[in-house]
Amino acid sequence: RGPRMDAARCFAAAAAPPFLDNAILVVGGGDTLWVGGTASRECEILDLADEGTSWAAFPSLTYARCGHGLASVSKHVVACGGYGGGDAYLDSVEVCSGERWVNGSKMNFRRTGAGVGAGPDSCVYAAGGSPDGQDALASAERWDLRTARWELLPPMARGRGYVAAAFDATGNFVVHGGYGETGDVGADAEAFDIRAHRWRPVDLAHSAQTQYYGQNGAGRTRWYLDRAQHGLVFTVV
Repeated sequence: RGPRMDAARCFAAAAAPPFLDNAILVVGGGDTLWVGGTASRECEILDLADEGTSWAAFPSLTYARCGHGLASVSKHVVACGGYGGGDAYLDSVEVCSGERWVNGSKMNFRRTGAGVGAGPDSCVYAAGGSPDGQDALASAERWDLRTARWELLPPMARGRGYVAAAFDATGNFVVHGGYGETGDVGADAEAFDIRAHRWRPVDLAHSAQTQYYGQNGAGRTRWYLDRAQHGLVFTVV
């Protein structure tokens, strides 16, 4: 059992920051599962090299956000979108290289519950999510941090709100589950081939558990994707 964080938080985002070895960074989060709650700017970090004995404060975000995406790319951690409390759904992006968060290029769409990942091309990818807590987006986009704008990608076959996503070992951006335009919850998946620049369906019907392999700062990582009531849940082993 690991140490408790200083603050309770739901719909936070976590990543292994590339500017620190053997650490986990937890960013933002909210105080309730429901719309109308309060989002947080606070961040915490756990140094696993120090036997992971306690969480420490980390520089706060510029904007409070929960339900956002977080990606480690190159030497940066990038926080994308999310819900800011009240009626605030965010298209804003923040970038941290170790000491503070700075504003990045805004996405083309407001997104909370989007699938976000760092590609092998050192771009940040975002797909699906919701612009208002109800509608589901099919749109996708990516950002090369060396440029000023997010690039729109071909849309997915259907809208997917509150999805799970990761890059697989072949460099495809795989987006799983999520609810659709009619409120249905899907157990299917789509993969964006960044070389062919198109989406294709992924068949998960053969098994309740599928393995994917992705890359992170520590090397090869195995992902188990387990079906859940609202899509799929990722476990890193």
